[in-house]
Amino acid sequence: YSSANEFGHYFKLIAFFLIYKANVETGFTEPTSLIFKDLQDTNNKLDESNHRLVMAMEAGALGSTMVTLQTGSMASNDQFKRHYGRSPNEPFHYPDLFEAMLPQYREEIAAKVEHAIKGKTVYRAQYQVIWPDGSLHWISAHGKARYNAKDEPVHMIGIVSDITESKVAEQRKDDFLSIASHELKTPITSLKASLQFLNKIKEKPQSPIHIKLIEQANMSMEKMSLLIDDLLNVNRLTDGNLHLLLTNFNGYDMLAEICGHSRMEGKHKLILSGNKNLIVNADQTRLEQVVVNFVNNAVKYAPDSEEIFLDISQQDNMVKIAVRDTGPGIHSAQIPFLFD
Repeated sequence: YSSANEFGHYFKLIAFFLIYKANVETGFTEPTSLIFKDLQDTNNKLDESNHRLVMAMEAGALGSTMVTLQTGSMASNDQFKRHYGRSPNEPFHYPDLFEAMLPQYREEIAAKVEHAIKGKTVYRAQYQVIWPDGSLHWISAHGKARYNAKDEPVHMIGIVSDITESKVAEQRKDDFLSIASHELKTPITSLKASLQFLNKIKEKPQSPIHIKLIEQANMSMEKMSLLIDDLLNVNRLTDGNLHLLLTNFNGYDMLAEICGHSRMEGKHKLILSGNKNLIVNADQTRLEQVVVNFVNNAVKYAPDSEEIFLDISQQDNMVKIAVRDTGPGIHSAQIPFLFD
């Protein structure tokens, strides 16, 4: 052999020895199996990781999608489509997604996506969508763009989840705190007025007005005590175990007292009308809470309505109390979902 041939001969011997050694140690009878063994192990690990990821997404009810930015086509999993009220086999692409959003969110979301693409950052947003059946749902979305070798954005990878329940719970909490604060404000305003009046006449001899003011102050304290008790026992209210204390009282006088408290704040003009002699059998404190809530809603949702009208009337053996403002009212499309 020449030196080159001799070197090649030794190289072949060493190579055959290594293959033989590997066969013995692994038990493989096919030498080609050695070439693919590591690839197969890697594929198995990838499959296992992908399976775990899919299970985690299903457990978390997460929808995933990949948007081709140039065409607007989307490749989405079934859960993604369900979050928008679509069936798994139904076509659903980027323009459809924006069409599902309520109009007031579309411009904001488009701007956030564009900002994330330009800045190579993660896009985060929450918005409401309307399903084909007309129901409203809240979506939480996250996404990030993928870029090609030329640093051009080609895809947007997104994850979405339905947060309707948490949004509803959050709204209920806010509504509860708002109602509670307004309801507490009414007896506090009355108590404050009574004490201020008593302070002005403290140097004068006792008169019937003293007794009336003290009675009003005590009544306001009782109402505050009841409201605070309700706040501390909110579970009793939500479980339907609210105790009612039924008494007979003049309904018109009750409304007049509510109007008097609101007039002290001087923000709106409350106009009371109706039968001044109607006697009502009900829980006066609870009924006051309901009416005060109606008045507060009129103040909150019709701020430009300077006049709020209260009326009490008899209908057969029932008493009707109505609170009316001159605001824009509720959009007809939203009325079917008022109690959802």
